[in-house]
Amino acid sequence: PNEGKSIVRKSQAAAQARVAARKARDLARNRKGLLGSTSLPGKLKDCSSTSPEECEIFIVEGDSAGGSASQGRDPRIQAILPLRGKILNVEKARLDRALGS
Repeated sequence: PNEGKSIVRKSQAAAQARVAARKARDLARNRKGLLGSTSLPGKLKDCSSTSPEECEIFIVEGDSAGGSASQGRDPRIQAILPLRGKILNVEKARLDRALGS
């Protein structure tokens, strides 16, 4: 009986390891899976490439700059993320103002 329990325990551990390895492989293949879901944040104009080595992200101030930047970008490798208003220097700002931004 003890030998049988030991064999079953080892086979269950191996099965869990296989499932974890499969999940890690799938996440590594799909860089968008690393975000936790397939939904993209806010107004991100994503690039079409799936290779993280060749992708670039440009963070711009406001929607109007985001529109201009998206017209002049290479959509294959460049992503644009427009932020609301000016970027706040959180080292100099008060805590309540930094959290509210």
